[in-house]
Amino acid sequence: MHLKRCTLFSYGSCCNKIQLTENKEEFIMKKSAIKMIAGVSALAIFSSISATAIPAFAEEYDAIQEQDYVATFADEQTQNVASYLLENGVSMEEAQEMMEHYVNGRAMIEQRENAENGISLLSDDEEEPKVFYNGENFTSYKNSIKSSKPSTTFKKEQHYGAFIINDPIANVRVRFNAISNEDANGNYLITGTGDYYIFNNYNNFTSFGLDSDGVSFKTETKTNSAGRPLIMCTFSFDASDSLKSEAAVKNAIQVQKTASLLKNGNQINSDFTFHTFVLGDFDHDGVVCDDDYAYLMDFVMNSFDGYISYKDVSDKMAFEVNTTAVDLNMDGVLDIRDAIAWNKLS
Repeated sequence: MHLKRCTLFSYGSCCNKIQLTENKEEFIMKKSAIKMIAGVSALAIFSSISATAIPAFAEEYDAIQEQDYVATFADEQTQNVASYLLENGVSMEEAQEMMEHYVNGRAMIEQRENAENGISLLSDDEEEPKVFYNGENFTSYKNSIKSSKPSTTFKKEQHYGAFIINDPIANVRVRFNAISNEDANGNYLITGTGDYYIFNNYNNFTSFGLDSDGVSFKTETKTNSAGRPLIMCTFSFDASDSLKSEAAVKNAIQVQKTASLLKNGNQINSDFTFHTFVLGDFDHDGVVCDDDYAYLMDFVMNSFDGYISYKDVSDKMAFEVNTTAVDLNMDGVLDIRDAIAWNKLS
């Protein structure tokens, strides 16, 4: 019995030791598990905080960078343009490119407006207006610009034609034919690309045709109360390398038009006009460079009314053609999208 008890005791002690050992190991395991859970929880909390804090910090850092960049410009007008670009989702890198065009363009405009010593000899009203179609050779004209402003950036010229109604309240059926002249070898000087755009809702019974010698466009107008000429249709075309100026490009196209009053219309007729322009060219000098971008941005920012005076066309006609020339996406609106598209012109 003693042995048995002893055995029982010994067994019992052994069992207790085993039990204590198991409890201790379980305790250690539980304690380790608790520590691990606590560690994971802490890590999760830290990660959660980091996930929200890091982007917030990055945004704050970007905002500070943008503010510092805007502050690098001395005058308020230029600062406003930089802020406008960044606030409308333009990246810092692209904004810097666009601002380089703008700053160069503003300098070009001011250089033209001022005398050689930087003081204007004539007021804007007294300055001699220029002709609407620049007759100077493209290459010579670019070189003269480059010599006075070496940092000027030029863009590729894509020519467009525009059919315009002079009196938008007229109700007429009109047809245009824009026909290319030929060179000495019988080659057409103008070649239509087939791309065309309808403006100001002139799409009643509209048709557009492309032939080897030119294009045709017809439509029926509806009353439009706008107080200036309106573009009805634009089309893109390629010009022969033998045409060395914007005036030469315009003179290479003959335009025929026929118009008749609509029977059920208001019995008001209108004259019609045809003009050419280069996409991106706000001042209609035949080349696309930084001053055009400055005009565009100032117009978008409401610091420029878009009117430039010429001796041979009305201000309203010039406004219609020039603002359409910088409507890069041809949607009838000038905004940040056109500014971005201008920067991306090849």
